[in-house]
Amino acid sequence: MANADTSAHGHAGVADVGEHKGASPFGAFDMVGNAWEWTATDFAAYPGGQLAASPQSGQKVIRGGSWKSNRNQATTTSRMGLLTHGGSDYSDTGFRCAKAAEVRSSSQ
Repeated sequence: MANADTSAHGHAGVADVGEHKGASPFGAFDMVGNAWEWTATDFAAYPGGQLAASPQSGQKVIRGGSWKSNRNQATTTSRMGLLTHGGSDYSDTGFRCAKAAEVRSSSQ
């Protein structure tokens, strides 16, 4: 269960990692909801795609929704742009530490 759509379950705020049971097949928790995940990607339309409005300079992609999000925003494919500074409220935004996967040769 994701920590999103707080009207449905009453948890108003960011929860501890793993509190809402349900790891992905790769063992990752909280892939949707809880806190928007800030990425290093500049916010722009996908190739061949379009956005409802032109992105502002300095926006980065955030993904996955937060505890404040509705069910349509709390998905792994949901993404929005957020200013890197001078924006409004960042209390529902975080980041995920990740490490590149090791490349193994076929002889191992």
